[in-house]
This record gives sequence, C-alpha cells and structure tokens, in this order.
Amino acid sequence: MYTRIAQIKGTVQNDSFYFPLIVNGVSVPDMVLDTGAFELTFNGKVAQELNLPVLQPIQIGGVGGQATAYTSTCRLNLGGHIYRNVPCVVDPSLTENGLFGLRFFIDQGLALTLNPGRSLLTVFRNP
Repeated sequence: MYTRIAQIKGTVQNDSFYFPLIVNGVSVPDMVLDTGAFELTFNGKVAQELNLPVLQPIQIGGVGGQATAYTSTCRLNLGGHIYRNVPCVVDPSLTENGLFGLRFFIDQGLALTLNPGRSLLTVFRNP
C-alpha cells in the first residue's frame, strides 16, 4: 500500500504543470514537472538565490540543443519530508525557474500522480 507524503497544488499552463517547491528553505515558484527531464534542474538566477554550490561543469543536451551547465546539490522539503544532498543541475540557459525531473522520484523510491483537472500533484512512498 502506498503512503501519501505530499499533495501539492499547482497550475496547468500551456500543457505544463507548474508548482512551488521548497529548496534550501526557500520557496521556488513555478517549477515545471518534467518527467522527460532526467535531473532536478534550476536556471542560473534561481541557483544564485539558493546559494547552490558549483561542483562540476558538464555538457547537457535536450530539445533546445546543447548547453554548458554544472552539477550541484540541494535540500528539498517535499510535504514536510526533508531530502538532503539531492543531486541537481544548474543550466544558465534555462528559461523556466526549474524542471523537476524523474531521477529524484526514482532515487527516493517515490511514486506520483498528477490530476491536471484539479491541478494537483500527489507524491507517494512505495511500500
């Protein structure tokens, strides 16, 4: 049986689900749930506001092409559950505040459901 650990109200705009996420104790608005994105990714401005450390430069690629980025780590608060040393990527060319990719859910053994009609993301812990 799955245990619900978070219910997050967001908005659906232009076929994307936007929601707030608490990172390093700061609420980051308008994160995009992007299960096609591998890592949790932030733009340069948000990374600076969060004081994310620069760990290692990397090249990333996606629909928009190639970009120079860097790896980092952060602390997430998801429904009152704290996740420390969460790997993330900072992509200075990203136009959105951030993308919440699938890797976090895989690494943490979490499941999720999205109800776009109610603009509600629900996160569950796997049994």
